[in-house]
Amino acid sequence: MKAQNAKDWWNVIGLRADEPRRVSRKRANPDLRMGMAGNFLPLADAGVTKMDVKRFWDAQDFDLRLPNINGVTPLGNCDLCFLKGAKTIAGIIRDHPELAIWWAEAEAEERASAPNGAVFRMDRPPYRNLIEMTQQQGDFFMDWPDEPTIPCGCHD
Repeated sequence: MKAQNAKDWWNVIGLRADEPRRVSRKRANPDLRMGMAGNFLPLADAGVTKMDVKRFWDAQDFDLRLPNINGVTPLGNCDLCFLKGAKTIAGIIRDHPELAIWWAEAEAEERASAPNGAVFRMDRPPYRNLIEMTQQQGDFFMDWPDEPTIPCGCHD
């Protein structure tokens, strides 16, 4: 916006009403940049929830082919983000092992330069191992505790 010589511009963010922690964080800490007047959260202000978003996509004349489970699209955005629950990640890898290749390679790259190794999560096996485990043991992850996906802050 600075390059466009914009003055008093608003940052429009698509956070929903059912993401209250993220919404309140953006309202409390707008991270004002040069000339930015503040954050505008139209979906949150309108009371839009993930189920409203699901209904919107269901009404379109095309299909993104993303499985939607109670308003959650596990394959959307970052497919195997380490912030997702272990069962979710293992289920995705079981059904789409090719998606884990990038994650396994990223860990291997970091491990090569880190004396103690590097993984995205210390409380889980590396992605390389998750690929092997899901292919050899199928639904092994069903016995894991049902941990929730951690809210993503990557684009907050």
